[in-house]
Amino acid sequence: SNKFAEERVAEWWDFAWSLFAKYGRYSVTYNESAKGEAPMVYPEWWLNSMEVGYSLWAPEGPFHGMSDEVHLDTQQGTHSSLGSALLVISLAAAVGLVGYQTGMKRGEQLGKDSGDVYVAQP
Repeated sequence: SNKFAEERVAEWWDFAWSLFAKYGRYSVTYNESAKGEAPMVYPEWWLNSMEVGYSLWAPEGPFHGMSDEVHLDTQQGTHSSLGSALLVISLAAAVGLVGYQTGMKRGEQLGKDSGDVYVAQP
């Protein structure tokens, strides 16, 4: 019913605001007393993980889809993949050009041999 749904939505909003009140502002609030707040401390293993990125922070950000096992030589990989793509495109263009020229010569020769060619001259 609508009343049930409205109550559940209100509970979820209360829960969301309680999370904000407890974990907001880079600290954990346990209660409203003077000593009821503690700074948020991340585990040492998390801070030193290369996947998180604090130990090797870069302007691009902490993690870009590579796990700890992968070497950090990303610039080389980007350039080599670009070079490979250009090589494949160049080879495909060369093969296409050679095939076109071969077909044109073969068609011209077959036309001359059979004598069954219409040539429009001005």
